[in-house]
Amino acid sequence: MARRRRMIATAKDAIRALGGPTAVAEWLNLDQSTISGWGIRGAIGRGWEMHIYWSLRDRGFTHANLAPEVFGMSAWAELRMPRPRKKRAA
Repeated sequence: MARRRRMIATAKDAIRALGGPTAVAEWLNLDQSTISGWGIRGAIGRGWEMHIYWSLRDRGFTHANLAPEVFGMSAWAELRMPRPRKKRAA
């Protein structure tokens, strides 16, 4: 029987699921304070979202238990269809 995964609802939850700020910092070769800052701000740093996403997927987390807010989105549909940018004034 498959073990049910807990819900990852915040950046802090995602960091904790990957072993904590120190482990994530060593893995990504960043300062531990940077990773802690992601947890405090509630958002994964720009450019690191896919690293975190795929690592969580490798650990068995899916869209069913992984909130899009962890990655700065309000819905998973934004990943497939981003909001169009406004055109610059001429």
